Amino acid sequence: MNNFKVAKELLEIKTLLEISGNTRDAYTFEHSALSILALENSLEKYTNFNFLPPFVKEEVFNLQGLGYSPLKEQLEAKIPKVLKQLASIPGIRVSDVLRLYHSLNIDSFAELEKAMKKGIVKRFFSDKFEEHLRRALFYYESSIRELSLFYACAYANAVKLALAGFGNISVAGSVRRGKEVVNNIDFVYDFEEDNLIENINSNFDIVNFVRKGNLIQFKDIDGVQLKFFRVPKEYFYSGLQYYTGSKQHNKEIQEIAKSKGFDISKSGYVLLRASSEEEFYDRLSLQYVPPELREGEVEIELSITHSLPKLITLSDIKGDLHVHTSFSDGLSTISELHEEGGFLDYEYLAITDHSKGLKVANGVSQKTYLKESTLIDRINAEKYSPYLLKGIEAEINFDGTVDVDEVVMSKIDFVIGGLHQFSNTRFENTERVKKAIKSGIINIVAHPTNRIIFVRKSIEVDIEEIFNLASKYGVSLEVNLFPNRMDLSTGLIKEARRANVKYFSVGTDAHNRGHLYFMKYGIKLLRRAWMKKEEVLNTYSLEELKDLLCVKTH
Repeated sequence: MNNFKVAKELLEIKTLLEISGNTRDAYTFEHSALSILALENSLEKYTNFNFLPPFVKEEVFNLQGLGYSPLKEQLEAKIPKVLKQLASIPGIRVSDVLRLYHSLNIDSFAELEKAMKKGIVKRFFSDKFEEHLRRALFYYESSIRELSLFYACAYANAVKLALAGFGNISVAGSVRRGKEVVNNIDFVYDFEEDNLIENINSNFDIVNFVRKGNLIQFKDIDGVQLKFFRVPKEYFYSGLQYYTGSKQHNKEIQEIAKSKGFDISKSGYVLLRASSEEEFYDRLSLQYVPPELREGEVEIELSITHSLPKLITLSDIKGDLHVHTSFSDGLSTISELHEEGGFLDYEYLAITDHSKGLKVANGVSQKTYLKESTLIDRINAEKYSPYLLKGIEAEINFDGTVDVDEVVMSKIDFVIGGLHQFSNTRFENTERVKKAIKSGIINIVAHPTNRIIFVRKSIEVDIEEIFNLASKYGVSLEVNLFPNRMDLSTGLIKEARRANVKYFSVGTDAHNRGHLYFMKYGIKLLRRAWMKKEEVLNTYSLEELKDLLCVKTH
């Protein structure tokens, strides 16, 4: 069973546990699934799964050995089928599903539709919730399923592992360009169709596939579309360039290629033999355009004059600036995260557990933080990389004060300030963040829009005001790379830059040691925003970073 299918099973167990009221274990299964999705290699390559809690590890062994999870079957036997169906509606929280079921006696989709028509859902919840529910149901009933970038990359990686050894294959399309949400996953390959069809059908839950020219398109049981474009081996990189897109970028490339005497294939790619995409662009007298920039904006114009900026790369990242441990709502200990940071060859790792006011996330008290601080000092004294920075993700309270006291402030290197509990109006949310920025306490604004992909859009907040004030007071903005956040988005990173925000902080928001690997997927978001390394705090050395993040005082 491939990584994607194993993770999918764990996420289904998570939902069943949450319906059963066991939110603690549900949370553990969810974060374990995300760790598996972040793996580059197949689970079969690992002799043990030490990055997983023992009871999750047991179910992974069952899935691999038995082909099913006994725990999942036990849970399914106890839970009404309609609850599981309702919980499968994308973007609807299990807590809301339970309220619909128990308070409104909703026991079918037909009953749910009837309750909405009668205005019962609106009266019991709110206009906003009903609108969100209608959109979610429309999406649920659609034949096409969307994925966030992280899940799409993880699925694509599982596909590539299943097809390894047959020939060249690469991810293309919007996934390769780093779009935050995609509705299909494209690939380019150069080997026999029969090998492709046999292995995709046997390794994934495919319900149908169709052939059309050089395209084979599969649809899985969840409505996810996989598109495979076959090209001759000698034109593999020309095909990869073309099927990566975008349409406008390709249109300009075709015009340049024709002007230089190259023909265009019936499928659309340039008949230019190259041993890499870099050579492809070079033979057109162009600077290589990274996939993330190929949106038909100004990249071709800059490519012609060899003026494209040098974008940030994963190798530029010297550490992660947003990590949670078992002291608050994380699953891994500080020592485990320190060890994993060493595997990633990080120079530093920031421990940023929640502040005491956020009880829902087991925020740390002053007493607990002092224990944590002592442990960090002990690990740093051993002088093994990475160096552990002392941070805190402090709640910005309803009155705009920052939830961190003087004792904790005396111990920490920097403060991330964020909203997790929201006010009723755009003005109130904005004023809270503005007051925190002006306080001189916070160094970074956490996940500034607080969006959760497929669950909620940005909270009501004047993001332009926040950008302008962050620029004025020298406060950095976070690009949070947790898979369902990706906050700031690519567009808002660009907008913040136009507001003269100087630095951005990048954090995985890791709650498990395996989550540190979100960085390699999230880096595409930064590159898509044309971000250079000097704009990102995480690319500076430890000493430089300490100067940039010295704790602000009045």
